[in-house]
Amino acid sequence: MDPYELGSRGLHLTWPMLQHYVATPELTAEAAADLFSAIRSGVLQIEPSHIYSFDDVVQAHHDLEERRTTGSAILRVTQM
Repeated sequence: MDPYELGSRGLHLTWPMLQHYVATPELTAEAAADLFSAIRSGVLQIEPSHIYSFDDVVQAHHDLEERRTTGSAILRVTQM
């Protein structure tokens, strides 16, 4: 979607920013501590949606370009 096309129809594009929810560095640190605590305790699970081997780098790019992935996609690189 080209965001400039929205203007002619009186529409606009917006998204949330962290500063809208936390006003100080201390509140940011507290929110981050809560987040990582939830991850450590298993309340939140953050598994990547796709893990690609380095041999599949072309497929990984195609999947990203075609929006076939959600969340994190990992390219696994191993030492030879």
